[in-house]
Amino acid sequence: MKSAKGAALVLSGAIIVYLLLLGQIGWGLIASGSAIGIALGIAILVFPLFGVWIVWRELTFGFRAQRLQEQWQIEELPVPEANEAEFQYCRTQVEVEPNDWHNWFRLGLAYAVAGDKSRARSAIKQADYLFHRGEAA
Repeated sequence: MKSAKGAALVLSGAIIVYLLLLGQIGWGLIASGSAIGIALGIAILVFPLFGVWIVWRELTFGFRAQRLQEQWQIEELPVPEANEAEFQYCRTQVEVEPNDWHNWFRLGLAYAVAGDKSRARSAIKQADYLFHRGEAA
């Protein structure tokens, strides 16, 4: 897990440097004074802002998911197996107790094991929401 975290931080740093260079080019085009240069410069400046937002969102999700994983391990809970019965069990648990972050996280893990990253991400986001709502209570 630590190597993945380190790789994410290194790649994020590289992306930030790249985005700063794009920002410098965009600013240079705006400073040129021509209408086309200004338009292109503004467009180039928008892309780095969008890029920074994407990097921030991905890192935040990764750190929050890691925090849930660590809590899962502290509680010594099992990781779902890659079979249909386990997946159906996870889905049923979410339907029975939709306000328990454990159920959503386990469903997210089941989706991840099944290769459905989009649904895994959604379930883990819901687990994170419920986990932090429970901490605030």
